[in-house]
Amino acid sequence: MKTSYLICIFLICINSLIAQTNKFNNEWICGTLYSNIITLKVNNQFEFDRFYDTTLISGGKFYFDCGGSNICDSNGHLNFVSCGFDVIGSNKNFVDGLDSIGGREFMKYNGGFSGYSQYSIFLPFANHIYYFVNNSVSDSFWAYYNNTPGAVAMFDELLYCKIDMDGNAGTGKCLDREIKLLQHENLSMTQMMACKHGNGKDWWLFKQAQSVNKVFKFLFTQDSVINYGIQTFIEPIFSLWSQGGQSMFSQDGTKYATTCRGTRKIFVADFNRCSGELSNPLVYDLPPLNAHSTFDSTMVDVLSEGLAFSPNGRFLYVNMYYNIQQLDLLDSDTSTRWSVVA
Repeated sequence: MKTSYLICIFLICINSLIAQTNKFNNEWICGTLYSNIITLKVNNQFEFDRFYDTTLISGGKFYFDCGGSNICDSNGHLNFVSCGFDVIGSNKNFVDGLDSIGGREFMKYNGGFSGYSQYSIFLPFANHIYYFVNNSVSDSFWAYYNNTPGAVAMFDELLYCKIDMDGNAGTGKCLDREIKLLQHENLSMTQMMACKHGNGKDWWLFKQAQSVNKVFKFLFTQDSVINYGIQTFIEPIFSLWSQGGQSMFSQDGTKYATTCRGTRKIFVADFNRCSGELSNPLVYDLPPLNAHSTFDSTMVDVLSEGLAFSPNGRFLYVNMYYNIQQLDLLDSDTSTRWSVVA
C-alpha cells in the first residue's frame, strides 16, 4: 500500500506576522495518481474534496507524493506546485526554465516524483520573488550509490532556483537555476525545514546530514543566499533509513526538532531566530508501542515518521508508523512526559 504524508511546510514565526492576512499556506496538494487540494477555511477548518486534475501535466504522468510542495499567493490561490523535481505554475504548465531540476539519472529511476517528505520547499519574498529548494543526487554519486555495497547516503547535493513570479506576463520565470547550496555531502533523504528570521523578512533553511546529527544552515534574503555553516551535535546518530523523517520549528520560532525513521530518538534544541544558533540540545527516547497488527499481536511500532509542535510550543507530537505520541517538553519525569494520542 502506498502511503502519502501531508507536510504543512509553512510556519509563522514572529508575533507581528500572526495578525497579517497573507495566505501563502492556504492550500496543499496531496495524493499520488489522483491528487486533491486541501484548503484551510475559516476557524481552522479544512476542505478535503477538491480534485486537482493532473492530466494536462506531462501527459498525465505526474505525481504529488511525499516530496511534493506548493505555495499560494498572498490571497490564498495556488501559485506554484512541485513534485520535487519540477515547478508548475497556476496554469499547470512548467514555469519557464524550471523543469527537471537535479540529477537526471535519479529522476529517470524514480519516474518523475521524489517520494520523500520535505524533499523540496518554496520560500516567498517581496515583489513576487520566490526561492525553490530541493534535494538532489548527482549522476556520478547515483552511479556510485547503486554500485557500492554499504553506501550510506543517496543524496549528495542541495540546490536552489530563484523565481520571478512577474516574469512572462505573470506565469513566472527562472532567474537562477540549480545553484548548488551543498555538494559532495551525505544528506538525509528528508529533514529539511525553514523558519522566518527575526527581522520578519528573511528565511533560515536547515538541512540535516545523513547518519550524524549535523545541521547545515542557510539564510535566504531577497537578493542573496548566505551559508551560515554547520552545527554538529553528539546525539542522536540518525538511522540510515531516513526515507521517513521530518524537521520542524515551533510556531514562535524558538525551538527546533527533528527525527527520522528507525532512530527511535527525537532531537530538540532552542533556536535563536536572529543569530541562527541552536542551543541547549536534548535527546528523547521514543517509547515503543504495539503495532496493532491483526496477524501478530506482539509486533512493536518503533518507527518515527514525523513530528509537529503544538501551537504554544509546549507539546511535540510524534507520528510513528501506527501510532501518534505526545511529548510534554516541560515535564522532566521520564515516566510521565510521553502519552499516547491515538
